[in-house]
Amino acid sequence: MEGLWLDQVDAVAQLGRRAAGDAQLEAIGSRMINDGFAVLPAAIAGAECDAVVNDYRRFIDDLGAEVEQHKDASGRLLRVVNFHLTSGAAANIGCNPRLMAILDFLLGDEASVYSSLYFEHGSQQPIHRDSPFFETFPRNLFFGMWVALEDVSIDAGPLMYVPGGHRFDCDPHRIYDAVAARMPAAARDALINESLEQYYGDVIRAASGFGTPTVVALKKGDVAIWHPQLPHGGSPALNPDLTRRSMVFHCVPSSRQVYQHDVFFAHRGPVPAPRYGFTRINDRSVALSGATTFQH
Repeated sequence: MEGLWLDQVDAVAQLGRRAAGDAQLEAIGSRMINDGFAVLPAAIAGAECDAVVNDYRRFIDDLGAEVEQHKDASGRLLRVVNFHLTSGAAANIGCNPRLMAILDFLLGDEASVYSSLYFEHGSQQPIHRDSPFFETFPRNLFFGMWVALEDVSIDAGPLMYVPGGHRFDCDPHRIYDAVAARMPAAARDALINESLEQYYGDVIRAASGFGTPTVVALKKGDVAIWHPQLPHGGSPALNPDLTRRSMVFHCVPSSRQVYQHDVFFAHRGPVPAPRYGFTRINDRSVALSGATTFQH
């Protein structure tokens, strides 16, 4: 494997052969090549979405008074990392056979779940790329898969993305080298953090040249998949009291490990040592990449 086939110059020519007569796969592949983003309407049954929300409520109730430690400055609960390792209902969605088959097609390899995030409210994150925290060898063997667990109001801060923004390059090694030259006495961690800030600034500036972000208010059970280099974020919540219950699954080939921003910016040379092992859910590999916890 040498990166995503979707990024190769002859990706359009490969599309029909790889889809093998599956019209849905061909349509998804075309959207991913052109826009870097595809929506799968009603991909998950409403009852499955409800089961995840119910598992989350039980998870919160079991915390009791401890839950107060996991709220932000406005009193809203923080997002939960790796909820699929606690909730069987969430794991079933992440390992849904059809969704996994679509990811197999996009990755050109057997897909697995690396990690997940559960959101009770909109993230309101500015435009960014996920790449620094999902470094693979080869690079970009990763997809984000966002699942609406309820109908998302336009006032709740829906997902937004920049169509076609996956095409521009932003070299992390060049950024790191420039930061290191500018800050010769800085520790490695400081260089990496400064590189991350520079990278996100460059992404925001470059993405602005592709036009206004598209806001996507999805319905319960809809699924969105995006290219690893796609600039995206959470639009402002016009009504912060509204929920935006959803899950994001971070998916990579089962044959690859995921590394983080230190490797993304500063590593050169052979592939680093493996970081984690796997379990199996619904006959799919699921990474043991960390416990279920709130992301502070």
